[in-house]
Amino acid sequence: MAESNSHKFTMVQLFVVLGMIVFAVLWLVPAGGRSIEGSNRIKCASNLRQIGLAMKMYANGETRTNSYPRTRYSQSDADHPKVFTKPNATNPFTDDGPEPNDVTAALFLTLRTQEITTDVYLCPDDQKAERMLIPNGKDIRSFSNFLSPKNLSYSMQNPYPTEAAEKAGFIWSDSMNADFAIMADKNPGAAELKTVTFANAGADQRTINSPNHELDGQNVLYADGHVDWSASAWAGVVQDNIYGHNAPRPFTAKSPTTLPEPTSPPTTPIGIVGPPADGNDSVMLPVASDSAAPQ
Repeated sequence: MAESNSHKFTMVQLFVVLGMIVFAVLWLVPAGGRSIEGSNRIKCASNLRQIGLAMKMYANGETRTNSYPRTRYSQSDADHPKVFTKPNATNPFTDDGPEPNDVTAALFLTLRTQEITTDVYLCPDDQKAERMLIPNGKDIRSFSNFLSPKNLSYSMQNPYPTEAAEKAGFIWSDSMNADFAIMADKNPGAAELKTVTFANAGADQRTINSPNHELDGQNVLYADGHVDWSASAWAGVVQDNIYGHNAPRPFTAKSPTTLPEPTSPPTTPIGIVGPPADGNDSVMLPVASDSAAPQ
């Protein structure tokens, strides 16, 4: 009796099946990658919310001023913000502590005073991130700053304004506008921050996004505690560039009429590191290059 061929694969059928398997693998792997990235973004947003709550609790504890965290402030030297200075100092408010206008030392106050861990300051998508390890015999209050730039994946609003910015309405307290951007994924520090405008194409906009999420965008924490994903660096009260010092907001017909019209050109050069230009100017520091020298 002849053997039936009804259950045998032909070569054509075999190639079809193999093709389907390859297609499935190629489709599933990116999907898995997208799933991981989505999960990391959610974790990152949760981190920022926790830090925002710690900042709010700090402000609530400052019963006289309701000020958000800030260490020593020198208005005469406000054009030169610092980061990561003197981490081993035990008192952040004395001459032996971090240098005046140190942005990261201000943020570190939330670690010294609130129930929050060092892991919260690390974005799961930050490939350079390293947990801050506390040596035996010491605790977090043995320090006044992050031990390494790798211990911090986020950038905070520079809380040290010039006299002109203060007169223009800059405040660092519970009275801030709810939509004021106070933290975000780390500032890329890219040279393109000086040249890319709101009108540039999407490919150009990617160059000024945070490196934390492969330049796709950034999580942004606002003064009222909510966190939103922004596909571009233009965010905040007036939709200015949160990573560019004195980078003007875009002027459109939808711009709020109650706000002053943007200065064009800016009164001072557009840069990357510097103080806020006015009451609505977000300037996130540190930058990914780990330096806060004026740029």
